[in-house]
Amino acid sequence: MALPSEMFASLESCDGRSVEEIKQLVNESLANNKDTSILSTLVDYYLTSRSQRCLDVLVAIRETSAKDLFDKLHECLKGKTRQCTLTLIANIVHRQPPWLHHITSHKILSHILMVVKSAPEPVHIMQASMIIFSLMPMLPVQFGTSALADAFEAFSALAALCTRRPSHIHESHLKYLKLSLQFLFQYLYGMYPCNFLAYLRGYYGSQDHSRERLTVYTMTIRVSFPDHQNNVL
Repeated sequence: MALPSEMFASLESCDGRSVEEIKQLVNESLANNKDTSILSTLVDYYLTSRSQRCLDVLVAIRETSAKDLFDKLHECLKGKTRQCTLTLIANIVHRQPPWLHHITSHKILSHILMVVKSAPEPVHIMQASMIIFSLMPMLPVQFGTSALADAFEAFSALAALCTRRPSHIHESHLKYLKLSLQFLFQYLYGMYPCNFLAYLRGYYGSQDHSRERLTVYTMTIRVSFPDHQNNVL
């Protein structure tokens, strides 16, 4: 089912009742027809309009449609709409719909962490990091079970980036990347201390590892620990 243009006009009207009717229509269509194109249309509409009413409809979908929504968002992360898609995901996470926990078992979470690890655009890294910061305290057990290893790798990649300070990254962006790294450190160390310390010792503490890793740890990571705990390796 595709949403007709007049339905988008109703969505943006001042009549709150119209929005509720569209929410009901979307859920009925998804339940009866199993046609996920309506979700695709809504996501595409949000990416071009940033419509808060459209966001209201998306977060009101039923739990049975969560996977289809994450499938669509995952595809959008791969294209030119990545920045807008990260914004949409962040807004969905902020609204905490009852089906949000399914994100931890979907491949989209690994992709978001991959953005932190390897995206060339600092803004995308910051956006993805903020999503991770929000998810960890909301879903600590699920996140720790499904995504902790990827989160540790993302932390190391971000620490290396902040240490290298590539010339193409503006100083203002570098400042926020360092802030993102600090928040990520606080959440990982605060919520999963034993796992995190074991990872740091294995990744940075072994003499078999490169001098570059030790430099990253010494210059960027060690200073984040309290003074009495800065010799954890």
